[in-house]
Amino acid sequence: RLQIYADNPNADVAIGYDAAGTFNERFAVKANGAIALSGDAGQSGQVLTSSGAGSPPTWKQLTPATPLQTYFKNANDQSPSLGMNESYIFGNHSYSITVTKNSRLIISGNFYLRSYGGPLDIYSTKMTINLVVNNVYKAMLSSVEIPTHSYLVTSVSNYMLDVLPGTYLIQFQVGHPWIDGNVAGKGDAMYTSIIVLAL
Repeated sequence: RLQIYADNPNADVAIGYDAAGTFNERFAVKANGAIALSGDAGQSGQVLTSSGAGSPPTWKQLTPATPLQTYFKNANDQSPSLGMNESYIFGNHSYSITVTKNSRLIISGNFYLRSYGGPLDIYSTKMTINLVVNNVYKAMLSSVEIPTHSYLVTSVSNYMLDVLPGTYLIQFQVGHPWIDGNVAGKGDAMYTSIIVLAL
């Protein structure tokens, strides 16, 4: 192997070029093991960053990673009986979220939906789980049809919403937009979560 060394333990080992008898340093290993580019060893905590093929690398300070914000609620919230075109906001699953930079909200939840009617009703009903942002309908997260006297659990997994800096009121709503016969619906929010990821 090629060995490059000095005969003095306090000497630097430098690589560069000659210009009219003057040495121009480009790279050096200091006696203490520090690395220097064009004489600059950088500051504590800095890292070398490539500038591409046309320019030398530079020392730059690492930008601290923005920590994830995680919100979770496990409070049971049950809607009243809902007729056709009625809805209910799950108040126990409301979130006030403030972001200081462009961010992505990753939204999940688990909901228990059921329908019921008279003893002879054979019809079904449709129920939805909706996302409401700042008191305005934003998106339908889930839509299911349920036979009367039945129930099911519907899950919302990793719905993504990109937002600008600001404060947002995030809410979940159960809706009952369609009905056959005299069938009512109810919904329970069992748990919800929101992860905030800075972009």
